[in-house]
Amino acid sequence: MRSRSRIEQLPPPKQESTRAGVRATLVALTALGYRLARLTPDAPCVTALPSAQGEGLKRLEHDRWLREVLLGGWAWNAESKRDIRLNKNIVPYSALSPGVQPLDILAAETLVAQLPWLGFALVKTGTAKEHQPDHRAEEGTAPDSRMA
Repeated sequence: MRSRSRIEQLPPPKQESTRAGVRATLVALTALGYRLARLTPDAPCVTALPSAQGEGLKRLEHDRWLREVLLGGWAWNAESKRDIRLNKNIVPYSALSPGVQPLDILAAETLVAQLPWLGFALVKTGTAKEHQPDHRAEEGTAPDSRMA
């Protein structure tokens, strides 16, 4: 009998939160110029995230987590109280304590570390993609997503 993975040992809401963090990390890594590839003996894979990109990934993950907990009905409080959905870390990333900030990179680091075990590699494809803002909204020509 196979042993349960760590994610299977979590309560269902935590399982989905973990999956959401992994999906967001993959999107962020793609934007930074990485892609997933099948692991082969000659694949030039990345085994650790460059420290220069860690700060940006931490901020992205904290923002994702903030949206998740706020949509889940949590609020800020100076003292965390899980039973009434209060959390002291519902603050901008820059306001987190130095001891908490590194937690926001765990999803990315774990993902990169586990890929070879899953038969995949993270491969650098080039430079990061630049985000181009959609200025049509300012001009009044952007499509209105509320109308379908």
